[in-house]
Amino acid sequence: MEADLGAHHKSYGGSPNGAPDRARGGPGEAGASGFRGGPGGFNRESNVQAESLRKAIESKASAAELKAKMAEVRTVRQKAEADLQKAQEDLRQILSLRQEATALSLGLVK
Repeated sequence: MEADLGAHHKSYGGSPNGAPDRARGGPGEAGASGFRGGPGGFNRESNVQAESLRKAIESKASAAELKAKMAEVRTVRQKAEADLQKAQEDLRQILSLRQEATALSLGLVK
């Protein structure tokens, strides 16, 4: 039986009435935890590293420390991007053509 992803479009990232669910963090919105969800968001590790970099910038850390923090952020973000690409490809493998088209229109797959 083929599920229609289009039927879930209005409730994606929100409550059944279509309003964003702030506790979960809808697409691109910060939830109660303060982390962004949905397409374009970062995982928790990336936020931890980015926060560490921000603090280093504010404290006027040395160039060496800034370079190290920047490398950590880039590494975590590259891993997250690779994980996302793998998950999108895995999803595409199980979707019908119509489901994939809907997922693409919603930004769930590339």
